Amino acid sequence: MNADGSLNSPANPATLGSAVSVFVNGLMPPPQLQTINGWSVIGFAPANPFVLRVDLRVPSALVNNFSCPSSGLCAVQFTLYDVGFVFAGQIVSGGEAFGGVVYVNQTQ
Repeated sequence: MNADGSLNSPANPATLGSAVSVFVNGLMPPPQLQTINGWSVIGFAPANPFVLRVDLRVPSALVNNFSCPSSGLCAVQFTLYDVGFVFAGQIVSGGEAFGGVVYVNQTQ
């Protein structure tokens, strides 16, 4: 979902630096979530007893040479890590990695 609560899609992409919400099944709160490639976790809350809503900040600039057509619309991958703990910036232990795609318009 985009920050305004609308469904994220190619016809309704997020903008760079905006917030989006993704929904993950199988995580028990309170998880310790990390992400990479410019994404950041800005919050989470139970959507129901089985699903966790995770709020992410879209990178303010696309990294890792994402390929976008001239229209500026991109399907940008994110990965969340449910980690045991982080030491000196490195994921030391933990378990699951979850990911997906958010549609982003880099020209807005």
